[in-house]
Amino acid sequence: FHDAALYEIAVCDVNLKNWEQARKSFEELLEKDENNQNLKMSLAYVDAKRGDFETASKEYIELVEKYPQDADCIKNCITVLISKKDYELAEKYLSSMKEKFPKDESLAKFEKKLEELKESK
Repeated sequence: FHDAALYEIAVCDVNLKNWEQARKSFEELLEKDENNQNLKMSLAYVDAKRGDFETASKEYIELVEKYPQDADCIKNCITVLISKKDYELAEKYLSSMKEKFPKDESLAKFEKKLEELKESK
């Protein structure tokens, strides 16, 4: 019961943009359930929202390696890598996404964004 309540509190903190408190709650939950994909995704999301793209990118890369068929996870990873200005790695994951999910509507958006960023260098 405590874990379910803590999860709900963490989600409320995310909705209120209380990133530090949300992070603490997700970390506490992960201590008890370290392989929970949803909790790991939530923690990576919070880290990205906190502006800690270094940590978030590591978390998302780890998740993509563990769950390569999770399109949302790959999209989040690409988004964070772009925010981190690691365009080369973002392109690597975009290429992987093209192979796995060729009809995904976000592919063109990512390609356009990366092209624009490379041109503005």
